[in-house]
Amino acid sequence: MLPPGARRLVAGSHLFHSSVCIAELAYAFGRLDPAHPETSTAFKFIRNALARVRAYRTLAPDRDAYVEAGIITGTLVRTQGLGVPERRKLMQDVLVFLTACQIGYPVLTANTSDFDLIQQLAPRGKVIYYNPL
Repeated sequence: MLPPGARRLVAGSHLFHSSVCIAELAYAFGRLDPAHPETSTAFKFIRNALARVRAYRTLAPDRDAYVEAGIITGTLVRTQGLGVPERRKLMQDVLVFLTACQIGYPVLTANTSDFDLIQQLAPRGKVIYYNPL
């Protein structure tokens, strides 16, 4: 859940969703253990979140974004000494960032560490940071 200030910021705005974020959410359906007692609650939450995403408000990275994301991710993996798990997550964050750049919108995120690094390599993009609840 967003803190009140972030909710006010997005209220009434033209919000877009990244296909990358949709995939990150859907990943849980394959990853979570169906036998775990909290999985059904998590699945319900994710299904409800995905049901609210409208196709006409969903953006996907284009070919150029993938190429640039590969370069930015590779540069940060090398300069920051990131391991394999961090690489996948970082690539997804870079794709979200570059997709927002395509339409000139900022990314709203609590992830200051990754997006600050990304923005240093692609300063044309905008990021709005918030503190999670």
